[in-house]
Amino acid sequence: MEDSCIFCALKSIFSQFQYSSEKVLPSDALRSALAKTFQDEQRFQMGIMDDAAECFENILMRIHFHISDETKEDICTARHCIPHQKFAMTLYEQ
Repeated sequence: MEDSCIFCALKSIFSQFQYSSEKVLPSDALRSALAKTFQDEQRFQMGIMDDAAECFENILMRIHFHISDETKEDICTARHCIPHQKFAMTLYEQ
């Protein structure tokens, strides 16, 4: 698994949820992938607190780019795009 592949890290976590008997699963692979992906922006770095809503939004965007042929994340109509079909990929801050 490539260290900066957020999609790969998520697949690993979901596989662990499905098959692991552990009560607590490590998030190290996902945290590391986020840190390496956003290293230039100094976002989501290890040991530093960051905004959870922005993290979730970025994870959804990475999933979108990984599984969808459409490059624009704001107007995606692909029926197989999970972030848009299940989450509408629109966050509103209140």
